Amino acid sequence: MPKIKENKSEADFMLNFIKDICDDIGPRPSYSEKEKQGADYMLNKYKKYSEDVHSEDFIERAAPTMIDFKLAAVFYFVSVILYAFIPILSFILMIFALIAILLEQIWNIRILNLFGPEKRSQNVIAKLKPKEKAKKIIIFGNHIDSAYELVLIRKLQQKFIILIGGALLFLILLPIFSLIKFILSGFQFIAVTIDVVYFISLIGIPFTLPLFFFVSNRPVHGANDNLSATAICLNLLKKLSKDPPLHTELWFISFGAEEVGRKGSINFVKHHKKELENTYTINIETVGGKGRLAVLEQEVTVTHSSEVVNLLMDAASAIGKKLEPYKIPVAGGTDSWAFSKNGFKASAITCLSETTIPEGWHCREDKPDIINKEKLKIVSDICESFIRIIDNQDL
Repeated sequence: MPKIKENKSEADFMLNFIKDICDDIGPRPSYSEKEKQGADYMLNKYKKYSEDVHSEDFIERAAPTMIDFKLAAVFYFVSVILYAFIPILSFILMIFALIAILLEQIWNIRILNLFGPEKRSQNVIAKLKPKEKAKKIIIFGNHIDSAYELVLIRKLQQKFIILIGGALLFLILLPIFSLIKFILSGFQFIAVTIDVVYFISLIGIPFTLPLFFFVSNRPVHGANDNLSATAICLNLLKKLSKDPPLHTELWFISFGAEEVGRKGSINFVKHHKKELENTYTINIETVGGKGRLAVLEQEVTVTHSSEVVNLLMDAASAIGKKLEPYKIPVAGGTDSWAFSKNGFKASAITCLSETTIPEGWHCREDKPDIINKEKLKIVSDICESFIRIIDNQDL
């Protein structure tokens, strides 16, 4: 591999790719025909630079996006009414809503999907063989689908955390209140009383009702989330196809259905475990906006490989750049989650704004005009530097 050189045309190539797919295809919601068009688009793009490119379909049951939030809003309103008459039903409804939210947002277990229809998505995989026998594999991941707009985040920005915190507080308090009332009533199914707790519970409605409108039916273009990563992967494949690593095989994967629970990467890991034993995985996530670049040490319920994290920081330092170690504090995640959860070496590169929310994240403003093409070039160079470090380990 030759040394990294400054090449402004790479930055232009990546930005133009993002513009083209946004103009030609537009928003690409998970499981939609537009997502399929995006996957086919990537299939053809990858084929320009690799002879080993294919698509893998998968089928999942899928409930509407963030149905757990909508359900919690409805159940809270109904449960406040039931508290005054049938507290045990209020308790049962709220416990179900809480379990659904916690399982989905923290453990990525989407029990409500069991009631949804079967839907199809796909992963697109491009492989680049090394010059000599492959000793290791590096996987660079991105996702082709885009999200539906999160209205509250767009309007409130970081203040939405206050609303979510208040909603969660009342979602926890109401079942406690209901259970206490049920016990104090002598375990009577019907216990008609309107007390001070009932009026306290009413205060929770302004906090919980907005959860119903948390996500809109408007899909976004996803220029930053996550065409920024797709562009970087395509650029790396294009560049390295001319001069591959010596002993390191490269895989570039455009995952489907990331925005609805990282379904593409979960399915990929499930069906390729034997091939992943000697791999390093770097997923690139929303790196094209303003802010500082970071490498993920931890996502909710998963800790990433310290080896990969340290190697990525070394790779950045080797070209005079910096990656800040970061841990996702509450909810959310990347496609690296599935790899690390199954014991494979993985981490992710992302970009943190001043509010830690990536620029344009799940908002209608996520279009090509917010993309910093030089940031794309920096991340591409860091990935190339990482490849160099891994490839030189076997010399």
